[in-house]
Amino acid sequence: MDGDGDKRCTDWTRAGALRARIALLIELRKYAQAVQTAERALAAHPEDPEVHRLLAEALLEQGKTAQARAAAEEALRLDPQSAHIHSTLAMILHRVGGNWEAREHHEWAVSLDPEAAPFHTRYAAFLLDISRFSLKASAEQRAAWEHIRTALRRDPAYVDAHLLAAEALLRRRRYVEAEAAVRQVLALDPNHGYAHELLGDLHAEGGRTAGAFAGYREALRIDPTREPLKFKLIAVIESRVPALGTFWRLGLYTGWSYRVLWAVLTALLTFIYVQYGWQVGFHHAQVVIYGITFGFLIVLWGAFLWVIDPLVTLAVIRGWIELD
Repeated sequence: MDGDGDKRCTDWTRAGALRARIALLIELRKYAQAVQTAERALAAHPEDPEVHRLLAEALLEQGKTAQARAAAEEALRLDPQSAHIHSTLAMILHRVGGNWEAREHHEWAVSLDPEAAPFHTRYAAFLLDISRFSLKASAEQRAAWEHIRTALRRDPAYVDAHLLAAEALLRRRRYVEAEAAVRQVLALDPNHGYAHELLGDLHAEGGRTAGAFAGYREALRIDPTREPLKFKLIAVIESRVPALGTFWRLGLYTGWSYRVLWAVLTALLTFIYVQYGWQVGFHHAQVVIYGITFGFLIVLWGAFLWVIDPLVTLAVIRGWIELD
């Protein structure tokens, strides 16, 4: 019996470590690894509802909603009294448009664990989202705010509730209150990238370019992989100095390098010039003058595109140049 007990204890410890690893991988946004780890864990412990739930979350982040729903429903079958599972399933159902079912599962999650701030916050986020298209928008929003207040009463340091409040206040153009909510998040976690981004949004909406620039740049420093942040930062730069970032924006949209963009655009303009030359005859002095001028402009354009614009844009982002 002692040997069996030790084995069960070891298995339980190993399963707990696997759950923690999967949760960490999801937090780090390494969703493919999280899915692989969850599948390995389920091969050894197919009746573990928490692993099924974590698998559902990782699949949802990958956009595999059908598989995510199946995993969450299996988790719920194994543990119908888990508030976490109800909440995860609600998020998946909302993503696929099953709002009535999603509401029911959010309510189940809150009723099963009314002291947990995350479930109130998730339900509030759901209500605020559906209120945009609801005939009962005011009622939905009032209910959402009640859940946000409840979440903050339960856990005044719960960052997600403060962020949700800030997002809702920003949407209603209550900038002072929204900024206070974001500042509260940054007091709790100074390196919260999304909070800095939200602060940038607040300043951008209020026309405060320097504040928007500082918020976006700090958010990009914390998470350099966030492509949307680059677009927001470039938009701020271009609002002050229209030339800067123009070709970087083209590069982000097309996925091409500066060298390729320069070659393609130059080739296109050269083709247009040659077609014109053939039509009027290359022996005309006017065409020769046009050719020299055109070649000079190509060189200048290439230098700006390939050297000046990337360097200046990089200097702005790195903080070597400040927008006052």
